[in-house]
Amino acid sequence: MKNCIKIATLLLFLITLAACSGNRESNGNDESANGYEQPQPGYEANSETDENNYAPEPDPTPLRPTHNHGTIRNITAMEFVSEMRVGLNLGNTLDAYADWGSNTNAETAWVTRLTTREMIETIADAGFDILRLPVTWTTGTGNFRRVGPAPYYTIEPWFLERVEEIVNWALDSGMYVIINAHHDAWKYRVGPTALAEDRAMIESLWTQIATHFRDYCDRLIFLTMNEPQGERHNWLGTDEHREYVNVYSQIIVDTIRATGGNNETRFIMVPTLSGGAAYEHFRDFRLPIDMYPDRLIASVHSYAPTRLTFGYLDTHTEFDAAGRGDIDWLWQTINQRFISQGIPVILGEFGSQNKNNEEDRAAHAKHFVAGGRQLGVPSIWWDNYLFESANPNHERFGLFDRGALEFRFPLILQAIMDAVAE
Repeated sequence: MKNCIKIATLLLFLITLAACSGNRESNGNDESANGYEQPQPGYEANSETDENNYAPEPDPTPLRPTHNHGTIRNITAMEFVSEMRVGLNLGNTLDAYADWGSNTNAETAWVTRLTTREMIETIADAGFDILRLPVTWTTGTGNFRRVGPAPYYTIEPWFLERVEEIVNWALDSGMYVIINAHHDAWKYRVGPTALAEDRAMIESLWTQIATHFRDYCDRLIFLTMNEPQGERHNWLGTDEHREYVNVYSQIIVDTIRATGGNNETRFIMVPTLSGGAAYEHFRDFRLPIDMYPDRLIASVHSYAPTRLTFGYLDTHTEFDAAGRGDIDWLWQTINQRFISQGIPVILGEFGSQNKNNEEDRAAHAKHFVAGGRQLGVPSIWWDNYLFESANPNHERFGLFDRGALEFRFPLILQAIMDAVAE
């Protein structure tokens, strides 16, 4: 009888996984195995100056049948988030931007390797069950330009398919996946004037993104914006900036919901201004009005304590009592502002830079992740694939070596997984 139960349980798991993620079989000519080939351009590099060469209006239906026809479960956002363990950002990859040269692929502008299925599977096998996939949509040059000009801002099919490919690999590996708008210029200038200029583009981009993925199951999550700001590098912002982050998120949530299908009830993440965790960020944050209000999740970032985690602030390398206090304060305020009010949270970015202090970094990671776990908040390490640099301003948050398919700092990896297991 026990064997029958085990077999039935296994079959149920496999059916659930299949419903959420289709397997893409290789035909022996899988371009993604060693990096996809150069895409065919939808328009020339100078199409914005050619009045006869505007991109076509986006098709309201998906560009091709998706590999995923999953369901959105009837559970609350709090229940949904509580299923998650811990995550990794695939940073400096689809979020990188390249607006120089005549034909530049932004995906390899900041890193030297195209993402492969083996990389994603290795991350999942290590114990990470969330892949945050930052995406900058409005970048690239020449054949690699990702979005066409006004008035339609058509996303090139080859790029949507590339995003879908990586999403599918992660879903196939049993992971949750978060996609966003990461370094698109409009998110650095939120406010009434910029909104009037950028709204058509924002609505067009999110309509296309959401439509393309609308049949996907609930393990695909949309994040409206990454670290939006009223002025670039003004991390605290003004009252107006913080209010307009809420306005932008409202517009994007409404746009996603309007695409129908599974997007009517898909879980959506919305950020504080700059993703920040200061008092003002939390005070002025507001969830959008939604016809399904129990489907929204707050997005917060924290690199506490910054004197340890950021190399260019000082030479502090120890994770001390003061650092533990900073992290404890963070989780206390998240609990007061969000969790105790019934608002789930995903901590979308955390980490520490390499200062040749792996043991202290491991202690920091364990304390950070464990604090979130106590509240049911998963944390996602910011991995930008940079491990060493003579320049102290470079952010050395790399954890996973994509070339060697191994984790460069095993003590940190073990500390994270120990925190998840406790």
